[in-house]
Amino acid sequence: MKKKVTIICYMNGDNNLANEVLYAVDMMETVGSSRDVDIIALVDGKPGENGAYGSQWETTKLLHITKDDEVGVI
Repeated sequence: MKKKVTIICYMNGDNNLANEVLYAVDMMETVGSSRDVDIIALVDGKPGENGAYGSQWETTKLLHITKDDEVGVI
């Protein structure tokens, strides 16, 4: 289905802002994509531990943001 709007967000978290970038993705999930809007995020993570979000963010990932009210989990 064709969407009316696509929001694309690039965030470089390969630095001291890693936790803030992952928190921003987590907050985008509270809204999520909808029938009319797609939210896409290209997230560049930081090697090593990323606080509560763990170490799975060491590489760049392309994410389709879906609705998820569980804060602290991406």
